[in-house]
Amino acid sequence: MTKRSEAATKTVEEFFAAHKKRNVIAMADLCAPRASFDYIPFVQHDRSRRVTGTGYVNGVGRTIWGLGFRAFPDLTNKVNDIFADDEGNVVAEVTISGTQAAPYLTVAPSGAKFTERHLF
Repeated sequence: MTKRSEAATKTVEEFFAAHKKRNVIAMADLCAPRASFDYIPFVQHDRSRRVTGTGYVNGVGRTIWGLGFRAFPDLTNKVNDIFADDEGNVVAEVTISGTQAAPYLTVAPSGAKFTERHLF
């Protein structure tokens, strides 16, 4: 492992530690200032526009993270594995879980628990 891949891995670990603490600002601060954000499951239509989960971490990302923390009060993560290359690119396999207590995006509150593996 190179210094660059070690630093990238440490940043990812810090990001998910901030996620466990529900600290959206710390999560965003660990990203590059113009880091892009793309949450594919979110597309919403209303009469005049189509809203997607695509944009920047400091806009769309922080908003969607905050909505998730409010809708799933027990939202947590488990980092299963982190893969980093010598260029500092990182992929993290993370299991996200929680219980829906409030509306989330277009989904009404169900009280149901979920556990899903994600790639970041």
